[in-house]
Amino acid sequence: MITSTSTGVANDVQAIAQVARAKNILVLVDGVSSIGGMPFQFDEWGVDAAITASQKCLMSSPGVSFVVLSERARAVSARAGFPRAYWDFGEIRQAVTKPRPEPTGTPPIHCIMQVAEALRMVHEEGIETVFHRHADMAAMTHRGMSALGLQHQCPSLTRRSTTVTAVVLPAGRTPAQIRDPLKARGILVAGGLEHFQGTAFRIGHMGDIRPADVQRTLDALRDVL
Repeated sequence: MITSTSTGVANDVQAIAQVARAKNILVLVDGVSSIGGMPFQFDEWGVDAAITASQKCLMSSPGVSFVVLSERARAVSARAGFPRAYWDFGEIRQAVTKPRPEPTGTPPIHCIMQVAEALRMVHEEGIETVFHRHADMAAMTHRGMSALGLQHQCPSLTRRSTTVTAVVLPAGRTPAQIRDPLKARGILVAGGLEHFQGTAFRIGHMGDIRPADVQRTLDALRDVL
């Protein structure tokens, strides 16, 4: 499963990839809000390209992105004729596979060191434990929402993300009337995206967030309401 950040639902990537590959279509996965917090199997699911970044589930500053390509995607990239410069995967591959690997540009060393430490933290906790913690925090959030009379932004969709929850605003409330008082209490929640911008807000429970943080958020939300 992979999170849809704007809706708070989990997409069944494995099933989507199976259909796409049967039609000889490449499968690109945006895993920025999922990889490191939810199970993801690049090879087993038949994904062709996966992208993530240093922020969110990897608990680091923004500034580093990661791309994984299958052999099929690499072959397509090699024969593609559109213009490219920085995002030339062939050039990057040549640079990093040299006997003395080197970057194709100036690397953000501080971000890379943060990611390295974050990955050590993940391994110390255990990846399966990390997944279970995210699932537990999502369940806490859903129970807390229900207790406060709040609903999911997309109630008809049943596959829920374990890293972010999208919540419908109470009737008569604007996003600022929820987000600003929470911010004054030291808690940042995200606004809704696109056509949900004026009707919803989102609670992130990923990365180094812990159940105590989720409970604090729910308690503060109760006070605000």
